[in-house]
Amino acid sequence: MTITDFPEQNVTEGKFKVHQTLLMLILPKTAKERIVFRNDAIYPKFIRRWLIMGNITIESKPNKDRLQALGVAEWEIWTKEVSSFPWYYDAEETCYFLEGEVVVTPDGQPPVKMGKGDLVTFPKGMSCTWEVLKAVRKHYRFQ
Repeated sequence: MTITDFPEQNVTEGKFKVHQTLLMLILPKTAKERIVFRNDAIYPKFIRRWLIMGNITIESKPNKDRLQALGVAEWEIWTKEVSSFPWYYDAEETCYFLEGEVVVTPDGQPPVKMGKGDLVTFPKGMSCTWEVLKAVRKHYRFQ
């Protein structure tokens, strides 16, 4: 976790602001720190984690209302054993991990770890390598 100061005019409490490949989260009024999340961040459990790394967006442990609003239960299910393989996204994919753990490394960018309980969006046009560390079971949809 990186604690940093940003000028007040550049941030809004409770809102997100993209800053290069990082996403800032301004904590509620009760917290005085401004936190920049990185892929390897350690952060308080009461905060829902949002990441933008290499255009991969991750929301950890979205609530049931969020999943229902997206219709996740109606999406197809994909499974994969422990393995490593290259992948290209010819369409945007959103998925919700039911089981497993993976590291996705976009070409020319740092690896991004994700797994059970993560709602992830992969951008159209991204080339990457998937490393499945624990067998995966996920809902998915392409747009």
